Amino acid sequence: MTEPTPPAAAPRRVVVAGLGDTDELPLVRRARVLRDDGVEVIWVGSGLQAEQVAAVAVAEDADAVEVAPTTGAPEVERALAQREAADIDVVPVRVT
Repeated sequence: MTEPTPPAAAPRRVVVAGLGDTDELPLVRRARVLRDDGVEVIWVGSGLQAEQVAAVAVAEDADAVEVAPTTGAPEVERALAQREAADIDVVPVRVT
């Protein structure tokens, strides 16, 4: 008798965002990699402030935020903490 296959884990939901005047091309590349890995990507583009990114992450019930530039990650972490959503991971995306 074979064991039943456990149900697949729900895909992670990740917000991909750029703060301020960030080049979107590295973000687009990162979003594609995530999508190809089965992650549900919530694309918000660039030109945002940390508070806006945090609001989207909370509204979309995201598991993580990938943000560029890397220096913006602490700002997004603070904004998430203010919204009592510090459990959402923040991952900096290097823009080169």
